[in-house]
Amino acid sequence: RVEGIPEVIRNGVDGLLCQADSPIDLANQIDKMYCNQESWMEMRRNCREQHRENLSDEAMAKKTAAVYSTML
Repeated sequence: RVEGIPEVIRNGVDGLLCQADSPIDLANQIDKMYCNQESWMEMRRNCREQHRENLSDEAMAKKTAAVYSTML
């Protein structure tokens, strides 16, 4: 949970977030993911979809072009 990471990773949807500087929380999140393979696979699919739709080079270029388009 630092800087822009929570803006990209939806906790429990695309991945798991942990408190900064907390090795215990990190270990707990790793254990949570390791013990629940089904959720891991769902988060993996969600992450790929989120990246493709909003964070890929192509998606970012389209959004940037849209901003310039509205300014012209």
